Amino acid sequence: MAGEMDIKVAFVVNLPGDLTAVTLPEKAELYDEEDAVRKETAPRCVAMDSLGDPLGKQTNGVGELRSWVTNHVRKVLIYADKPEEVALGTGKVGVTGSFKSIWTKPIPALVMDPLAPLTWEDLRKTGQD
Repeated sequence: MAGEMDIKVAFVVNLPGDLTAVTLPEKAELYDEEDAVRKETAPRCVAMDSLGDPLGKQTNGVGELRSWVTNHVRKVLIYADKPEEVALGTGKVGVTGSFKSIWTKPIPALVMDPLAPLTWEDLRKTGQD
């Protein structure tokens, strides 16, 4: 991974009634996966403290990260101050909370320009599968 950079991540989320939404970007860390098996499908992962405890130890509902991401998140939008330096490999990332040991299924990711995050071209890309 090339040097330190500021990363924010948003999700393209499927909602009931065939609705789609984009969450607000939140601070995240992009890191290289170390597990050889998982690295094949998603060499990069996104860690977000705001997602809570993916180990399920909390009793307030945030422990259901994996099922929520599996059922609702369609794409991960990565906003970086140096978008040209973000290398995703397979084009998919794993998503995890504050613990980096457990992450969700690999999710398609798009690197977005933070200065123009909602261009028509970017909105078109978020809607493609």
